[in-house]
Amino acid sequence: MPIHAPHPLARPSAGIRSTARTPLQAGCLLGALGAALPGSVCAADGDSAALPEVTVTAPQDQGYLRDGTGLTRLPGPLRDIPQSITVVPQQIIEEQGATTLREALRNVSGISFNGGEGGNSGDNINLRGFTARNDLFLDGVRDSGSYTRDIFNIEAVEVLKGPSSMVFGRGTTGGAINQTSKRPWLESAHTVGASLGTLDLRRLTVDFNEPLTSTAAFRLNGMWQQSGATPEDVQFDRYGIAPSLTLGLGTDTEVNFSYFRQKEDNVPYYGVPYRNFKPVDVDKKNFYGLADHDFENTTVDIGSITVDHRFNDSLSFRNSTRYARYDRSLAPTAPRIAGNPPDGTPYELISVNRSRPYRDGTDTTLANQTDITAKFTTGSFEHKLVGGVEIGRETTTTTRYQVTGAPQTNLAHPDPDTPAPLMRVVGTSSYTDASANTFGVYAIDEIALTPEWKVVGGLRWDRFAASSLAETFAPATGTQLTHDDRKRTDTMTSGRIGVIWQPSPTQSYYAAFGTSFNPTAETLTISSNNAGLDPEENHNFEIGAKLDFLDGALSVRTALFRTEKINARTLDPDQLNVNVLDGRWVTDGIELDVIGRITPQWSVFAGLAFMDPEITESNNPAEVGKRPANAPRHTLSVWTTYDLGGGWEIGGGVQGAGKRYGSNTNTNYVPGYTRWDAEVAYKQPDFDVRLNVVNLTDTQWYEAVYTGHAIPGTGRAATLSVDYRF
Repeated sequence: MPIHAPHPLARPSAGIRSTARTPLQAGCLLGALGAALPGSVCAADGDSAALPEVTVTAPQDQGYLRDGTGLTRLPGPLRDIPQSITVVPQQIIEEQGATTLREALRNVSGISFNGGEGGNSGDNINLRGFTARNDLFLDGVRDSGSYTRDIFNIEAVEVLKGPSSMVFGRGTTGGAINQTSKRPWLESAHTVGASLGTLDLRRLTVDFNEPLTSTAAFRLNGMWQQSGATPEDVQFDRYGIAPSLTLGLGTDTEVNFSYFRQKEDNVPYYGVPYRNFKPVDVDKKNFYGLADHDFENTTVDIGSITVDHRFNDSLSFRNSTRYARYDRSLAPTAPRIAGNPPDGTPYELISVNRSRPYRDGTDTTLANQTDITAKFTTGSFEHKLVGGVEIGRETTTTTRYQVTGAPQTNLAHPDPDTPAPLMRVVGTSSYTDASANTFGVYAIDEIALTPEWKVVGGLRWDRFAASSLAETFAPATGTQLTHDDRKRTDTMTSGRIGVIWQPSPTQSYYAAFGTSFNPTAETLTISSNNAGLDPEENHNFEIGAKLDFLDGALSVRTALFRTEKINARTLDPDQLNVNVLDGRWVTDGIELDVIGRITPQWSVFAGLAFMDPEITESNNPAEVGKRPANAPRHTLSVWTTYDLGGGWEIGGGVQGAGKRYGSNTNTNYVPGYTRWDAEVAYKQPDFDVRLNVVNLTDTQWYEAVYTGHAIPGTGRAATLSVDYRF
């Protein structure tokens, strides 16, 4: 297990500035105190004397539990936040041998994954039955690129469920996902990791942390990985590097400089087509792409500067500035059955068209966020007020190309090496250049009315101004066919109100209401069918409980909720290809999380969600009463480990989801599944050795769904990992 800094809110006390020191630094500090205090046992000249008894309290190993998030906008313990929040710590990620954000998120109930189409592969996520593709954040700042996020530089993954525009701005209908980066700390620690596995997995990681002075440290995380999939021609290659420097550690002013780069060079996998409304039952090794022509290349560069200043115990300040650039070029194969073969036609007699959605583009984000936290008292009421301002500019450019001459292949026996002498890029079919400027201001106040009762209220006002240029062309001649230049500005107020009752330190009950909004140009581009529409609005009603058992070693969280989009976009019955805000989507559900230690040796991280997502109103009769795409009725995740002693650990778990549809009309679907995993580890102070086996029973399951295809999940696979610390 790599040595790393604890999660920011997993330290002895969220209100105490905790600084780790080497023995030499601690000795110097004691010596300085000894020279300054009369009668001290430490003399200035270094003479020894009889030492009085000293009690040192080390940070408690919380295991899977985390006390809070890494967001300054939501300070304090989770029990004081009237919202469902699940924090996946690095310990879980390591035990499961997870390498991507998607693998970490499988530990969270209510989450499912969408298959890619065109340029929307990468991390395409649904939360509580609503898309969350644009609701990914890195250290509280929007992380908008379409790429597969490796978690070599991630300390924890935080999932905040329910509309959260008050905290994050636009989007977040089903919730938001925040990744907390690793930061430098004041202790020398070095880890090198290596993994080998089936499916041609090879992975190397480094995590070097080194103090530079008593108040400054540098950390470097790096990753290189090559891996495949069950189809032999699918390949995923990536590397990443993430240096970080923090000045002023342990002082009132800390400044962090960080840079993140991840580069991918993949042969993408778009799975299998549907037939008779479900994925075709073919050999799991089938690959319908063209091994020598399919590619996905991404480059992500993110630079950040964060300043934290503590004026006193009651007032603190944070300012974060970030520039991010996401470059991408993609030419996959989306398999589609040719024609409409009669029922009963053998797969050997069915052809598959190779759709070629070829595109490239660049996204950028320039953002600045300022948060101020103040604690004060008015009369008998105690306040914790957080206010802030966010400004940002996002841009996106996308060029799509028309490809012709892609050869067909056979449904039963596809040939990824099919010659393609006639396949060529005819020319540009469309070009999009869009940008948006964001300005948001917010305030959240937590008021302690009595020791047992708290009220949390907050408002945020956003201005979102977008500009979009879209052009289409006749690819063969380059002649421009259309030119659509549009602008739109939306303003929206979002809020949350919650009441918390805490009759004892181990019990917290809450009721809350929150809102969010989805502007027409949420993804920056503006289309002709949506240009005149106001933002969609979302509401969340939730009651819940957060309970601690076994002297705080085990936490149980449960919530009953209704999340609804009250004015969803739907087709105008009186105008062709024009949308109106006459739709309504509702998800009712109940969630349960059990996290912590049952005994000192036995740990568990479990989540279960039962949901009833439904499109209750739509101008398309085929959608009314149906489930939204990729919204399962239930999701389940359980992970548990047991310390056998002598450094040996065993663990295992189960993950599952119910039936999911590929569209809002509920035609194509993938069946539900249950997948079992296991691990055994030998852990010593200087090294860990771990064997992970996923999908023990080699179950056929589908990781992601899309309208025209479904992506099978991993079959039985094993990984052997070694982490060496020095």
